[in-house]
Amino acid sequence: GRPFGFIDENLALEIMAAAKTRSYSVNEFIQALVLSESFHRK
Repeated sequence: GRPFGFIDENLALEIMAAAKTRSYSVNEFIQALVLSESFHRK
């Protein structure tokens, strides 16, 4: 993969919002990342 960069800020905000709904569980972070459009495009 590539390093986290400026263009990933919106993705990070989306993942944080999703994880917040589950008390910031590690599983929710991983699931939100893997299900994100960015994960599948890059």
